Amino acid sequence: MRATFTSALPALLAPLLLAACSVGAREARAPRRASADSARLAPGDTVALVRQAIMEADREFARATAERGVEGWLAYFETNGSQVNGGGTVTTGLPAIRALMAPTLGDPALRLRWAPTDAVVGPSARLGSTVGRWELIRRDSSGTERVASRGSYLTVWRRQADGRWKIVADVGSPD
Repeated sequence: MRATFTSALPALLAPLLLAACSVGAREARAPRRASADSARLAPGDTVALVRQAIMEADREFARATAERGVEGWLAYFETNGSQVNGGGTVTTGLPAIRALMAPTLGDPALRLRWAPTDAVVGPSARLGSTVGRWELIRRDSSGTERVASRGSYLTVWRRQADGRWKIVADVGSPD
């Protein structure tokens, strides 16, 4: 029997929750700075605008990956970001994520595509997440494409000092 995203979610989210707790603990200990790189909502920002920004970051992540393969994929991860696969294996750091994803994203017969369906913003507007659906498309020798696999994903984002959003953790689970 195959596990669904919903049934696998608790096991997949455990590493993310631990990471989020450690981020929150570091933020609680860190002195608050009132500067241009503050993660608080800027005047005029609304939760809706921040949600839109995270959704757009996810869409840009998909475009960059489609255009540049593994380099586009890695460009959106924090240096110490993590990726969790459907089996619950956690891969952390850009070199390890590159090794994990290069075979799939470098294969001309495969194409990974996804789109976010929703976003959530944390109270500080520094952390947020997107959820959505993904598909892995395989092209055979005749040029015919078919969906080889599909599923759901959850991506946790952190706003950087320059305002860009980078991935803290990405979890994908096949249907």
